[in-house]
Amino acid sequence: NRWRHLPYISKMHPTVPTIIYAHSPVSHLAIHPREYVPYVTHAFFVSDALRRQFLKHAPGLSGKSSVVLNASPIESRAPKASPGRYLLFVGRIVPAKGLHLLLEAMRSVWETFPNTELLVAGHITSDTEYASGMLASCRQLPRVRYIGTPTGTELKHAYKSAYLPIMPSLSFEASGIVAMESMSCSPPVIAFANGGLRETI
Repeated sequence: NRWRHLPYISKMHPTVPTIIYAHSPVSHLAIHPREYVPYVTHAFFVSDALRRQFLKHAPGLSGKSSVVLNASPIESRAPKASPGRYLLFVGRIVPAKGLHLLLEAMRSVWETFPNTELLVAGHITSDTEYASGMLASCRQLPRVRYIGTPTGTELKHAYKSAYLPIMPSLSFEASGIVAMESMSCSPPVIAFANGGLRETI
């Protein structure tokens, strides 16, 4: 994913093929992909949606790029003794991940299914004002629980015990690691048809 390194690598090792594995949208990289085409022998993308996005900016990658989907280890798929206990949100607490939409939607869910719980797992990054607002809402709303950033083992347990993981992402998702992790633990996923999520789910 280190496009900026390509000119230096090419200069230091001019006869060695240069391969890049791209997993971030163009908007996250602050680069002009077209400038790096001459230095790429082949580019692998984590979804066809991401590849198409790059090709809009760098058509020269068309003949030397392909898709290799992300993967997640498959956990035990033994049938559950009972349905999952809650809806689950996993992700950074930032506007692009859409937690505010899910919290608002829960009000409608409770009208029909008043006992439904929502578990929120995720870490706070740069947008502390947004995150503070979301955590305050989690504390105020009934049957919503924020558990912070879980360990790997805790996250697997959360996935396996969930009824439905929800991904209300508003920004382009290159592939959707959360969706893959969840489905490797059994539960289906509800998400917006956003970027690579169409391919992952």
